[in-house]
Amino acid sequence: MVNLDNTAADRDRQSNWGILIIIFILAAIGFLLSFTQLFAYTGRDSALTGSAWLCGSSDVFEYGCSGVFASRYGKFFGIPWPFYGSLYFLAIIVWILLFRRDTLNIFFGLLMAGGAMVSLVLLYILIAVLPGICRWCLLIHITNGLMILAAIVGLYRQRRELSFSFFDPRLTKAFLVLFIMISLGAVSISLYFYFGNQKLQRAYLSMRLDPIYQQCLYYSQKQFQIELRPDDHILGSRNARVQIVVYKDAQCEFCHKTWELIENLYKKINADNPDNVMVIVRHYPLSNRCNPHVASNAHPYACPAARAVEAAGAIGGEEAFWKYHQLLHEHHTDLDQAPYLQLAHRMGLSEESFVAAMRDPKIQAKIEKDADSLHQMGHRAVPIVLINGRYVDGWQVKGFMEQIVEEELNPKTQTAPATLPGIRNNRE
Repeated sequence: MVNLDNTAADRDRQSNWGILIIIFILAAIGFLLSFTQLFAYTGRDSALTGSAWLCGSSDVFEYGCSGVFASRYGKFFGIPWPFYGSLYFLAIIVWILLFRRDTLNIFFGLLMAGGAMVSLVLLYILIAVLPGICRWCLLIHITNGLMILAAIVGLYRQRRELSFSFFDPRLTKAFLVLFIMISLGAVSISLYFYFGNQKLQRAYLSMRLDPIYQQCLYYSQKQFQIELRPDDHILGSRNARVQIVVYKDAQCEFCHKTWELIENLYKKINADNPDNVMVIVRHYPLSNRCNPHVASNAHPYACPAARAVEAAGAIGGEEAFWKYHQLLHEHHTDLDQAPYLQLAHRMGLSEESFVAAMRDPKIQAKIEKDADSLHQMGHRAVPIVLINGRYVDGWQVKGFMEQIVEEELNPKTQTAPATLPGIRNNRE
């Protein structure tokens, strides 16, 4: 005996193949539009090349797609809406590929209903709330609307099968689609944040290496009055017009790079006049063994190295200090071998006197005073370079410190802008 209901259902499925093809094509178009928009969202404006009318704006404010992207409604839980759109259309494509003739079921209807609700809310925001329009966004919503309309027609034709049961075998496929989308979403979100962070890092480094930005930042810094102490180690004349103070840690690789730049700068600027620049070296070991302002022993070789160079100075004076300082700089990659006695021997220092000096409480007090002075200025890391009391953030920018020193030597030639947006000017 022929089951008339099953025969009618089969006829409904056969007649809906055209509808399924239309939905599939519209979903593919929607995915491409959303994915392209996602690229534009991440700053790749070239993704929308040739679509100026769709993404631009004719008004004076040039709101357009970029304005919509940057608005408070451009993201949902920190993720841009084009990402959700791409995932939504992809889910429909996967759904059709998995269900085929059984695509138009109650679960698909629920998916379409959810897509319709979100689209209506976003359209309301786009048209009634935001001051500009994104025609590309409208095109995506129109595509979604046509797809939903086609789905309604197909679901109506196949209304005999729109029943629901927790034992419905199609529920397994529906959960499979959900699982695939969640997995793809998790991977995509991870990649989105990863590449987003990479982009921010590149932008930040580009800004940090910009001489104009660093110049403005330098002149916006608070100017500290750094008093010279009798126990300070000074390269050059105490009466020099420009004072460079460097706080360093012997185990810090960047500190050694900083010192090479400062040493070359000192030699170049003072070639004509030894009263141009003085350089003061102070300690800030990143170790709680000798620095009370550090919580951990991050650089375990920093304290013995600081004690060693101070011991050389205590025994042989400033000349011995700078000679040992240079040797320590040259052998900074050998600190794990504790080369302090060997370097002292190379200088002809007595081992007994050298060890006794390293243990002298006065040397520990000197290191702590150096660390205290930096801590009072609000800095907690090294290397720190200050020129005439102002912090130099851009010491690594080629030629920047030399430019600042030249401007400090010749104040009338200072060309730095008064300030930059977002940077407070504390120039005194």
